Amino acid sequence: QGFIRDLGPNLIEFDLTMRYGYKQSREFFLITKGTFTYMSAALGLQPSQVEMQPISDGCRYIIQLPSGGGALAGLRRIITRPFNILSAAKALKETNEQLQLRNQELEELVRERNRAELLQDSLYRIAGIANSAASLNELYPAIHDVIKKLMPADNFFIALYDQEADMIELPYFVDEVDKSYIGPYQAAN
Repeated sequence: QGFIRDLGPNLIEFDLTMRYGYKQSREFFLITKGTFTYMSAALGLQPSQVEMQPISDGCRYIIQLPSGGGALAGLRRIITRPFNILSAAKALKETNEQLQLRNQELEELVRERNRAELLQDSLYRIAGIANSAASLNELYPAIHDVIKKLMPADNFFIALYDQEADMIELPYFVDEVDKSYIGPYQAAN
C-alpha cells in the first residue's frame, strides 16, 4: 500500500507500507545513507534525488522530480493526478459561481436597459398622440393604452386640478368596480 502527498513544486512524498511479517532493514538504510538506489534507478533519477526514510511499518520516499521536460516530467502529473483533479474541480466550481453572479448582473442590466427603452418609447408615443389627437376624448384612451404596456392599468384615472377652485376633475376614469364617475371632488377631501 502507498500514500502520496504533494509537497510543492517538483517534490512529492510517497509512503510505502510493508505487509505484516516484513520490516524495514535498518542496516540497509544506514549503508545507503537514506538513499534508495533501486528506486532512483527505476525512476531514472540520480540517487540524491530520491531519499528514503524509515517509518514504523515501511519506508517513506521523498522524490525530487525534474523541472524540465522529458518523460519523467510527466511523473508528477501522473502521481499527483488526484490533487490536480480536486484543485481543477474547485477552480471550475469557483469560476462557475463567478460566471453565474456576473450573468445575473448582466441580466439585470439588460432588464433595466429594456425598461428604460420601453419608458423612452412610451414617452415618444404619448407625445405623438398628444400632437395628433383630434380631441381629449381621443387622447385619454390612447394614453391609457400606452400605460397598459408599461404596467397593469385596469384601474386608471387622469386627474386635472383646478387651483383656483381647489377642485379635482377626472376627465378620464376606468375602474373595474365603479363603472360610473361622480365628481368633481374638493381637493382637501
